[in-house]
Amino acid sequence: MIRYQKGAFRLRNLFRYNGSAFPSALPFALLSAFLGGLLKIFESEEVASSDEVVGKVLSNNAAYTAYSVLISFFVVFRTQTAYSRFWECCREVKKFQAEFFSTGANLVAFCRFLPAGQKPIDKRATRQRSTDDAVLQFQHILIRTLSLLHVCCLLKLRGGTV
Repeated sequence: MIRYQKGAFRLRNLFRYNGSAFPSALPFALLSAFLGGLLKIFESEEVASSDEVVGKVLSNNAAYTAYSVLISFFVVFRTQTAYSRFWECCREVKKFQAEFFSTGANLVAFCRFLPAGQKPIDKRATRQRSTDDAVLQFQHILIRTLSLLHVCCLLKLRGGTV
């Protein structure tokens, strides 16, 4: 995950090497600059006039059309792939949030019943109250533990340390 600095616009984010497309784009940019410089040298030395070289390249517009179609296809494809990945991640996060909620609800519901073999206490209200308090305290600890587990999972997804 790429960590950007928050706040006002930071110029350092533009020149970061980690997570940047700069290393992969640099060879193509240098090749284009070299070819442009070579063409300018040929023109200044009058090895070939610019009308001859550029006229041959610009006379057929099929190359530009194919290039434009190819670049637009790549841009649309990359954008669509990134968009689908984003929504897939959102769906998975909501799914695990629902699983945590379902787990907590089921465990709290299971605490409502007495253990097997134990008869309900009707005549001794103090003992019943202490049992209810213990169950309620257990439910609170259970929900807090699940909440902390959920926060830890979200922090891990964010890239933070737990």
